[in-house]
Amino acid sequence: MRAVLTLLMVGMASFTHAATARAEVKMPAIFGDHMVLQEGRDLPFWGTAAPGETVTVRILDRVGSAVADATGRWRVDLPPFVAKGPFEVEITGTNRIAFGDVVMGEVWFASGQSNMEFELAASDGGKEAIASAADSGLRLFRVNHADAVPAVSEDVNGKWVVSAPESAATITAVGFYFARALRQSLQKPVGIVHTAWGGTPAEAWTRASTLGQTPELASMVQARASDPRQLASLQLRFEKQAEKWDAEHRHANPPNRGEKLGYAKPGASWQGFTEVSVPGMWEDNGLVIDGVVWYRREVSLPPEFVGKALRIDVGGLNDCGTVYANGVRVGDSCRRLQGSYAPAAPYTIEARLVTGTTLTVAVRVFDERGRGGFRTTADLMSVTRLDEPAGVRVPLAGRWLQKVEKALPQLDPDFSTRPIPPPGLANSQHAPGALFRYMLEPMIPFAMRGVIWYQGETNAGRPRQYRPLFSTMIRDWREAWGQGDFPFLFVQLANFDSGMGRADHDWGALREAQSMALSLPNTGMAVAIDIGNPNDIHPTNKLEVGRRLSLWALSQVYGKTSGEYSGPLFAGWSRQGKTARVAFSHGAGLRPASGKALVGFTLAGTDRKFFPAQATVENGTIVLSAPEVSAPAAVRYGFSDAPVCNLQNAAGLPASPFRTDDWGYEPARP
Repeated sequence: MRAVLTLLMVGMASFTHAATARAEVKMPAIFGDHMVLQEGRDLPFWGTAAPGETVTVRILDRVGSAVADATGRWRVDLPPFVAKGPFEVEITGTNRIAFGDVVMGEVWFASGQSNMEFELAASDGGKEAIASAADSGLRLFRVNHADAVPAVSEDVNGKWVVSAPESAATITAVGFYFARALRQSLQKPVGIVHTAWGGTPAEAWTRASTLGQTPELASMVQARASDPRQLASLQLRFEKQAEKWDAEHRHANPPNRGEKLGYAKPGASWQGFTEVSVPGMWEDNGLVIDGVVWYRREVSLPPEFVGKALRIDVGGLNDCGTVYANGVRVGDSCRRLQGSYAPAAPYTIEARLVTGTTLTVAVRVFDERGRGGFRTTADLMSVTRLDEPAGVRVPLAGRWLQKVEKALPQLDPDFSTRPIPPPGLANSQHAPGALFRYMLEPMIPFAMRGVIWYQGETNAGRPRQYRPLFSTMIRDWREAWGQGDFPFLFVQLANFDSGMGRADHDWGALREAQSMALSLPNTGMAVAIDIGNPNDIHPTNKLEVGRRLSLWALSQVYGKTSGEYSGPLFAGWSRQGKTARVAFSHGAGLRPASGKALVGFTLAGTDRKFFPAQATVENGTIVLSAPEVSAPAAVRYGFSDAPVCNLQNAAGLPASPFRTDDWGYEPARP
């Protein structure tokens, strides 16, 4: 029997409770009824008591004791053991605490931002998963957060619950599906600790002291404000700098010549218009410009629409647009509000304009930089009766006519040069170190097997900084926990069209930064490039995300599966005359996921101009060629926000996007 007293550890430092002046023993919220204790690891227990008080922890026949130090903190480590459970955990000092219905099994922390916080009820298949969620061997702990990080916080707000329909609905969908897969395979209890906060950056989940000791990241903590007046001054300075930068790196909306020329009127000449498919971005149709482009089409209305007020939805526009019905302006999103354009919204077509069953719809789209067009999905484009929004729906997606009003040079600014907001007050959820202190530190060093992580969206504008930041955060967690290089599995960002033109400073480069963390020991990456939604930053297929994370865990942590656990990962390339040959790890059975041809590869020569490449599978490698590139100097695959790419292996797992160069971003020529 072994009992170890360890003082002043990370978790204990955060749990300095006012009760230390009193005699009763207290413990953090992570300890409670229904908890799961990690099998096969030392089991730390800690809390507060009166200074000098002896505290004893008992689990079945395992017993350990420690004496509270001068500040009232104590910690007992019980050695690893296996017990079937359920059983009781007893802590005694001058008072007694007993936790019931405790089991031993596998504990995983699920953390990150909104895609990890995304609830089971909102996910694909969530309704069915909730209905069958009752499982005494699956335990859930959700860390609830306030609207703002408290200035002082000694413990998390949460409790362990047994999985059931009423408790599972609001738990992390990715975490639930991951845990359920482990539970089914391992046939032992699994506990998920859900600690996530939407819209938060990785630096908020990293100790400020660690950031300050990392040269590339030290500026994050040096600029923090210590009081609201200082923050207000920093914020005002940032707003002025950002406004100046934006003005220098975007086009102004030109005068509306098309309206004066009658582009929106019924019966207007179609001369100069070409047919295109809507929705979509005009760059995808070969129109590589910024500026103003008009779209128009005639829509056939049901007779019952005539003489009625209508609602028209055209979805999101990049960057903004003016909408017309029968020649009359009915909506405009090109008004700038606090530095941004008005969000997409439905507009009303007055009844007086609906004089027949043919409606002429026109949209003037203005793109100030990056990509332009209809950034939406077909199901979000329609005309309905205003008084019957759930009634007959006339779709607007399909063939439209397009005409350029004003072509401007395509701006492709380097967003890494844009001023960034001040880190904020120490109690902001965005502040460096704030969420480590508030939502993680009070639970450290609770014994666990590993971490699953889904984050990066908020850092997408700073991908080069994310390279050292993400790796630093992982090492920081491991150092704080003191459990060695525990498994750290993460989700590579799914496909999403951010609307920015550069991939060297957006989601493509952020995915690259994420993949670099695989150089750290005991890390794994679930690729999600094929299951996102280009028009929604929160894709709903969390079941597959959780499954892919579980493949890594079951194979590399538990040794349970003999099959493939990763999609193809770039392993090297060589130039062979006019072709390039690319090798992959995890590349058995390379094939296209859909269609008859591989897509998503581009080639460039030393001129750094990329062109779509023809790709074929040959002897377990991919051979690439492009007529425009006689001597390949660089290869890219899926290296953009929302790429169309379809390489997978025999297990049906998608290849991770990659590039062989480190150049600035230029889109591939159509």
